[in-house]
Amino acid sequence: MPLEGHQDRTFILPGIWRKPGLAAGLFQEALGIQVMLDGNDVGAVYLAVKEAVDRARSGGGPALVECLTYRQGGHKRDDPATYRPRDEVELWLSRDPIRRFRRALDAAGLDAAADAAEEAVVAEIDDAVEFAEASPPASGILPPLGGAT
Repeated sequence: MPLEGHQDRTFILPGIWRKPGLAAGLFQEALGIQVMLDGNDVGAVYLAVKEAVDRARSGGGPALVECLTYRQGGHKRDDPATYRPRDEVELWLSRDPIRRFRRALDAAGLDAAADAAEEAVVAEIDDAVEFAEASPPASGILPPLGGAT
């Protein structure tokens, strides 16, 4: 069953994703899609992708896993996304995959393990930021912005 608010990145104009039929698995008929699921359900995505990878590695051929989800922000940093109703955004924010997975871990009694994993990830990010900030600026990779030399 398609999720309301699905946006296929092939169609990026703000209003087109609301058109009937686009949310109903755009590639199902064309590519013989095997899996279409709630992309905000971390566990379901993991299991579906694991199954597809295992099948491919055992010679079963490729698979397309279509994960239906919702872009929480606007199209770019300075896009306030005022073209979307606030209640729609709030509904989808309540389905945030990270928070949703954390609630599932807590409910399964894995909150201490989740806390430890989260602390390890935060430490790794902090280390990466510290390394980046201490590193010299990159040079010779891209031309200067704005035509400056």
